[in-house]
Amino acid sequence: MRRALKVLAALLPLVFAAETRAAEKIRLVPLLSVYTDDKGAGLKQPEGVACGDSPIVVVADSANGRLLRYSFLENKTIQGGEEIRLPEVAYPVRVQLNSRGEIFALDGRLHRIARIGPDGAFGGYVNPSEIPEPSAFFPVNFAIDRNDTLYILDVQGGRVLRVDAAGKAVGQIAFPEKFGFFLGLGVDPRGTVYIVDSVDSVVYSANRDAKVFSPLSKGLKDDMRFPADLAVEAGGALLLVDRNGDGVAVVGPDGLFRGRQLTFGRREGLLDYPAQICITARGDVLLADRGNNRVQVFSLIRE
Repeated sequence: MRRALKVLAALLPLVFAAETRAAEKIRLVPLLSVYTDDKGAGLKQPEGVACGDSPIVVVADSANGRLLRYSFLENKTIQGGEEIRLPEVAYPVRVQLNSRGEIFALDGRLHRIARIGPDGAFGGYVNPSEIPEPSAFFPVNFAIDRNDTLYILDVQGGRVLRVDAAGKAVGQIAFPEKFGFFLGLGVDPRGTVYIVDSVDSVVYSANRDAKVFSPLSKGLKDDMRFPADLAVEAGGALLLVDRNGDGVAVVGPDGLFRGRQLTFGRREGLLDYPAQICITARGDVLLADRGNNRVQVFSLIRE
């Protein structure tokens, strides 16, 4: 009994610290915006932005039919804007980077995910081997974890496909029985996968061993209008892009709503029809601000 009490006493500070961190308020502070490529040509309705552990940032400049590659430097400036234009990816809407500097881009018209080498060369479409039935899939979003595992949000198959770095399907997580439409997808460093029902504003989660998604939150329709993408920050909170509500909703790892950030407008720090979100290793938040023809960068502040 005494030993059990000692163990409990040792764990209590850790539990309290986790609860305290989860309850912290998150604030997004405008840092800078990107409007042009390296030649001064403007962005047009960008829907995708990818970032991660490296300084590389890739933008899906959707209406211009191209990708742009930048460097986000330690002094909090963004340089470059090299164009990557490929006929196989004529309308990129979502982008991700893996640990080897490869770019993955979802074409919003073909609904195919392209692999692009660090040199900007097209490396083929993602066609996983050994896909469970149904063998066809219709991707609307995807994510890549730190082990280069690919997670594909397949609305046709009603699942998230898990594909390893070698291109083999190694599992799937089924959607719940009742849902509206899944669009947002994210994965945390532990391999927990999150999806959000954009119609009913419910967040679902699944750990590595789960076969079916379980609800993490209740319905949050009073707090967001149409969550279309999400990212998981270092403290475990989920940042959900409210596309129709022109803002970012914060949901704790416990599934509780923690507040909103940003609102509609044209000035710096305001949004118009935001799309993809990503978080750098330093904790900066990048948002594809589609309606304002720019990508915005925010510092994430905990209070």
